[in-house]
Amino acid sequence: MKLKIAICDDDAKQREFLAGIAAAWAGRMRHLAQIRQYATAKAFLFDYDEEFPLKKPCSDQPSPESSGAWHKENVMLFDKLIARKVALFEQELLQKYYAEVENMYGKMRGWRHDYRHHIQAMKVHAAHGELEEIRQYLDMLDEDLTKVETIVRTGNRAADAVLNSKLSLAGERQIQVKADVRIPVQLTTPELDLCTIMGNLLDNAMEACMELPPQRRLIRIYMEMKGNFLYFALTNTAGGAKKSSFHTTKGPGRGLGLQRVDDIVKKLGGHVTRASEEEAFSTEVLLPQ
Repeated sequence: MKLKIAICDDDAKQREFLAGIAAAWAGRMRHLAQIRQYATAKAFLFDYDEEFPLKKPCSDQPSPESSGAWHKENVMLFDKLIARKVALFEQELLQKYYAEVENMYGKMRGWRHDYRHHIQAMKVHAAHGELEEIRQYLDMLDEDLTKVETIVRTGNRAADAVLNSKLSLAGERQIQVKADVRIPVQLTTPELDLCTIMGNLLDNAMEACMELPPQRRLIRIYMEMKGNFLYFALTNTAGGAKKSSFHTTKGPGRGLGLQRVDDIVKKLGGHVTRASEEEAFSTEVLLPQ
């Protein structure tokens, strides 16, 4: 399917962010999308007047040039459409995280169920003095268990989904992870917001670690309740000297994760702080509950 998508926002970073979401969604759905960005509603409306099925004014109504009411109504309609599309995309992403974690848990339950069978098999090998067969069997079990091992399991679906999905990817990239997570099963922070914050911070941490050789790649995660606040701290090793600015150096249209985190934390009435040291970067987030 061929689609034409317009992104209208006076903030360039937000336009790039929404364009990225739209492009990712179109790619997953195998749609061919033409995406345009507009800094003003007026620019969007006049450029797309013939291409978008917006509500047209009747002949006895004021023309778009003489009245801002028509513009405002249609911009509101478009904003609602974009909001629904973004919400749908984020919900699909969250469900994907959930499915991955449920799959991990299912594999672990199956492995535990077969535990007695594995013990009996190794006993048979031991009774016949087959040490090499035992070594091979243990190697096989170790490899199989590594594939289903979860890094953290708090019971909170949103936190578990993002942490295990992202940190499983970190393992594939040879990044050592040390996690200490103690949070309630239920939080007042919306799941989509929590996943977006944690996902973006972990993505940035992994990208920074990849600038270093495998033996120096490390991510530390700490989460707990501090009074009525959810406290989330993440520290990762990184290449280069201490940074005085936390703006992205990835180029236009990329590296919007930190800005996205800041926007959500501000919306939730929380606080975020960052610190940079020699070959290390840390972020702390406090979210009221």
